[in-house]
Amino acid sequence: MQNISSAEVAVNEAKAEVDAAASKLALVDGEPVIGENPARLNRLKSHAEKAQEELVSIRESVEAKEALLGRATDENE
Repeated sequence: MQNISSAEVAVNEAKAEVDAAASKLALVDGEPVIGENPARLNRLKSHAEKAQEELVSIRESVEAKEALLGRATDENE
């Protein structure tokens, strides 16, 4: 399982790749001109979404474990 900081790095890197690919899109006479392969851009977006979902999952897992630890600590006192 990844830790939170490595998941955050993965999300930031994926978003940067999407932004870089999206920045290659341009409008010429009001029509989009694609400088980046649309399939690649879709894959990058999908990867960024999955990385974000993984980060959310990790954070939720940590929060749940912290709550369990807190309850166990309270019961032991």
